[in-house]
Amino acid sequence: MPFAWTRILPKKYYESVGQAEFRKRPIGSGPFKFVKFVPSTSFEMEAYTGHWSQVPAYKTVIDLMVPEEATRLAMVKNGEVDIAQGLSADRLVELRASGFRLQELGLPTLANISFQGTWMTDGPTSDIRVRQAMSYSVNRDELSKTFYKGLATPGGRWFMHEQTWGWDPSFAADPYDLAKAKQLLADAGYPGKFKNPVIQINTQSDARLEMMQAVQGYWDKAGIQTKINIVDAMTYGGLYFVRAKDASAPNVGDIIPWVSGGFFNNVYHSANMFTSVGVHTTANDPKADQLYAKAIAEIDPVKAKQYWTEFTAYAYTLWVNVGIIKRPTLFAVGPNVGEFTAKAHLGIYDSLAGIQHKK
Repeated sequence: MPFAWTRILPKKYYESVGQAEFRKRPIGSGPFKFVKFVPSTSFEMEAYTGHWSQVPAYKTVIDLMVPEEATRLAMVKNGEVDIAQGLSADRLVELRASGFRLQELGLPTLANISFQGTWMTDGPTSDIRVRQAMSYSVNRDELSKTFYKGLATPGGRWFMHEQTWGWDPSFAADPYDLAKAKQLLADAGYPGKFKNPVIQINTQSDARLEMMQAVQGYWDKAGIQTKINIVDAMTYGGLYFVRAKDASAPNVGDIIPWVSGGFFNNVYHSANMFTSVGVHTTANDPKADQLYAKAIAEIDPVKAKQYWTEFTAYAYTLWVNVGIIKRPTLFAVGPNVGEFTAKAHLGIYDSLAGIQHKK
């Protein structure tokens, strides 16, 4: 059974102390030992000097939870923290110009949009030509160079990029073609054919909102009417991770943006996005279900990869998820931190033990 990301827990210890105690005093096989967790504030670890693989160079790691970007920016500038994550392209470029190092960790960050309940709504997104027009009307090259300050490139498929299992070089982002977009809209009878031509966009107030505000400008030029609704995390989760049962659900006919790091294998994620049993209300296509089942049932690795590529290629012809951009997952690193020498390709937490002191 495919999973997105599964950590192995110590079975004997977990069963002896129970879930509640394990959360208070977790143990594992990694190069750090748990010290202290302050909910919504910080998580502290210390190096395990007897680790079998790599003894960390730093004795203590304190992970601070700072939701405000401005505060994270100020803290790394002032030397209060050594590494800052979750910074916008503007802030990253600003820090780089000030002499800070930008360190790529983990797989690329992928930004895309999903069209929900297309088979249940009588709104504009029920017509695949409208969805296609919304993709072709976005100038991804310009967006990457301007809004993302040259740090991005067109792309952003659903948890899939060049390093993902089953990737094919033909999986390119849709090109910018405003004339084609307008013709598709005309062929679909948009906006006059639809009782309500305004397409709702539901997003949280973070990088997803910023992306949607930038993309909305392109849709305005194409004559596509949209409205951005800012929702909290709980509401967003319900809209995106609870599959609608009927057309009255509030997420039917809406657009949901997603910005997340890539994965080496996106089988689990694709079940949720492109099959009729997924938690996202995005797919209801029998052929996609059949191709997915065929790919995950195949035990021959060469055939399985081929079938997965075929499934992925077909899934994107449904235009229920559209990639916008991809960019390196960048962290701002202060002047006192040296090189990242191990597992940087897996992300910040896997790479901690390999971070060296500044020479």
